[in-house]
Amino acid sequence: MARPRTCPDSALLAAARAVLVECGPSASLRTIAARTHLTPAALLARFGCREALVRAALTPPSLAPALAPMLLDPEPGRLGAQLQAILAALGAWYAEAIPRALIAHALDPGRSSWEGHAPVEGEPRLHHTLAIWLARAQAVGGLSPVDSHAQAAVVLAALQGQAVARALGDPAGAGVEVEAALLALVLAPGARPQGPAGTRR
Repeated sequence: MARPRTCPDSALLAAARAVLVECGPSASLRTIAARTHLTPAALLARFGCREALVRAALTPPSLAPALAPMLLDPEPGRLGAQLQAILAALGAWYAEAIPRALIAHALDPGRSSWEGHAPVEGEPRLHHTLAIWLARAQAVGGLSPVDSHAQAAVVLAALQGQAVARALGDPAGAGVEVEAALLALVLAPGARPQGPAGTRR
C-alpha cells in the first residue's frame, strides 16, 4: 500500500517557484528539495525529472480569479468600486504570473509566449475581457469615452510594468501606486470612489 503524501503538489510547486525566484533558473534539484523538506529522490518520484518539476512550477496561474470581477455587469453608481476590484484582481494575477514568465524566459529566451506584445500566456484573453467590460461600463456612463481596447491595453501594460519592476527589485517602479493612477485615468471624475470623508480620491 502506497504511503500517503504528506505534502501536496501545490505546496511543492510553490516552494520550487520560491527557490527559482531567489536562485535563478539554474537552481539545483538538491536546493529545491531542501526547501520542500523532501529528498531529491522523492521529488523525482513525484515529478519524473527536474525539468518536469520546473515546468510545472512555472505554469501560468489560473485566469479565473483575474477574470471573475470582469464577468459582473457594470452597475451605475458602483463603477469606481467595481474597477478597483478588477484592478486588484489583475494586479494579483500579474504578481504571480510575471516572476514565472521571467524565469521561463531565462530558461528559454525563444519561447513563443514572449513574442510580440503578450509576454504572459493568457494575457490576450484578459485584454479582450477587460475591453468588453470597459465598453459596457462606458455605455452606462461614468467612464472616459475612449476606445475600450486602447484603455484595456494601457491598463494591462501599466499593471504588467509594475509587476516586472517588483519582480526585478526596481525601487523606482515597484513603489508606484499604479492602480490609483489607472482609476484616475479611466474613470470620469464623478465616478471615482469616495474616500473615508466623502471626498473624491
